Amino acid sequence: MFTGIVQGVAQVCAIADRPGLRSLSLRMPPGFTHGLEVGASVAVDGLCLTVTAVNASRETADFDVMQQSLRLSTLGSLDVGSAVNVERAAREGAEIGGHPLSGHVDFVARLAEVREPQNNRVLRIEVPPGWMPYVFPKGYIAVNGASLTVAEAHRGGDDAGWFEVWLIPETLRLTTFAHKRAGDGLHVELDRTTQVIVDTVRRTLAPGAGLPPLEQQRLAEHLLHEWARALDEDRAEEACALLDEQGAYVVQPHADPAGGAAQPLIDARSAAQLRERVQAMRSDSTRAPARWRHLLSGIQVMGEEGGVLQVRSNFAVLRTDAASGTTEIFAAGQCRDRIAPSGAGGARFLERRMLLDAPALRAPLDTLL
Repeated sequence: MFTGIVQGVAQVCAIADRPGLRSLSLRMPPGFTHGLEVGASVAVDGLCLTVTAVNASRETADFDVMQQSLRLSTLGSLDVGSAVNVERAAREGAEIGGHPLSGHVDFVARLAEVREPQNNRVLRIEVPPGWMPYVFPKGYIAVNGASLTVAEAHRGGDDAGWFEVWLIPETLRLTTFAHKRAGDGLHVELDRTTQVIVDTVRRTLAPGAGLPPLEQQRLAEHLLHEWARALDEDRAEEACALLDEQGAYVVQPHADPAGGAAQPLIDARSAAQLRERVQAMRSDSTRAPARWRHLLSGIQVMGEEGGVLQVRSNFAVLRTDAASGTTEIFAAGQCRDRIAPSGAGGARFLERRMLLDAPALRAPLDTLL
């Protein structure tokens, strides 16, 4: 555990790449390596790293960083001479001047703007989608390993946004923040207590949370049959309306017969993209007139998470040629759906993934499944 009280600034004095690893050698602040042993934990710009070697006379310590950590952090962009914040792991009974930190960074944020009023430095930090629900004014947050207080926060669409922190001269003296510029990447670790409370409240208040199993089953069956009925009656535009605006609709084989990844036949990542697909099918002059029947079976709610239902079912699509009157099985497979109930008793698809039993279709896919 760490406290978020940065103990000084270290400099990268050597970098060595090995298969699957990058080794960093850091020259630590005076006195930092006293009593530091191999196997100890040190927060480097907020990431918990394990000491692999110590040279007390040179006041250096070495760390191995695996590829996953390099990919998900800014450590991969460090050069010899780069400066980083460092803090040793907290000892039992030590004063916690900041707030408890694990050294497990949640995301890399971008420094959007820097302002410098008298005797202060203000950092405005952009938050990527999905994380702003955990950021509150006057709340704790860790940036590059430093425990800071959120001064202001603004939430935009997709749960993205920004927050600001104000830094006093003492914080600037003991950290790297005085040298950060707009565009720099910063490690952010959320306050775990805030995260647990927010997630618990969201799960409790989600429209689908706590629904009785019979009600979950009714919602799923109604939505799937509504989709099938719209397609049977040549109302594909209305089927599109059953997909959330940010939802996904994917049609793909279970597996590629050549052993590679199965390539989707349809890969719409929003309701707008799906509507464009329907419009293209409508305007296709080579499309042969046909009647369709979508058959469903085995509709089952597999579980619920955060108010979202995980649903599986089987489907078969029959195609009747308008000219000859012959009927054939056009496609069959399994649906894997994520369904979000709404407060009005309805529901929408967050994701429809149609997995075909056959590796390919004998005719062009000129309908939705």
